[in-house]
Amino acid sequence: MVTTPAGTGQVPGARRKDSAQTVKMRSRQCYGPGMRKTPVALATITVLAFSMTACSNDSSNNGNSGTGATSGQAGDGAHDSSASSQLYEVVAATAPADAKTGDSATLRFGDTFRWDDGFAVYVGEPQTFDPSPDAFVQYPDETPLTFDMIFYNGSSESWDSRNLVAAGYGGGMDCHGILDETQGIGGLTDLPTVPAGMALKLKMGITTSDPSHLKFMAAATSSETRTWSNY
Repeated sequence: MVTTPAGTGQVPGARRKDSAQTVKMRSRQCYGPGMRKTPVALATITVLAFSMTACSNDSSNNGNSGTGATSGQAGDGAHDSSASSQLYEVVAATAPADAKTGDSATLRFGDTFRWDDGFAVYVGEPQTFDPSPDAFVQYPDETPLTFDMIFYNGSSESWDSRNLVAAGYGGGMDCHGILDETQGIGGLTDLPTVPAGMALKLKMGITTSDPSHLKFMAAATSSETRTWSNY
């Protein structure tokens, strides 16, 4: 891993395998009950999955303004909320009526989950793809996958996208991010503030050593993440 989460003692570059209980604990370890998740916590949680901090630095040095990095921080949160780029789109949309709710909900890829605070997240069905020649692929021996994500702001206030959380696991092993701006895959950085009643749409890219046992954890602002899987 490029960055070691605080307090984990993880060695950079190490690949670790987790039980379901450990994965759940890791998704919550950076903030306590009643605490707002900060950009630092988000970066720590998401780097667990995507390990893209080094690439973020390289991208900014190459004039890309960090738009392709997958570290989980959404820039300074001061972007024009109505703007779109080749890496994301902000549209007027509400979560579908059949969005799943409640702690007992079982989520498969292609489902939308809605929290009590009005926020909802859609995680699409992962598809294999061929990264562009100029894409950053940290683990080229793993299977590359891409999928759509939609973050619905069903609250009454604007949403700072630095509060989102996301992490992927294949067979219990960390997934790794792909940056492929040619195909519109930019990850979770430099994202805009999303007004109430709007939704943020983007495309994720990851690699995994076990695409048949894939889990993806996500949340918009709620302290409890939810897990989508294909098994």
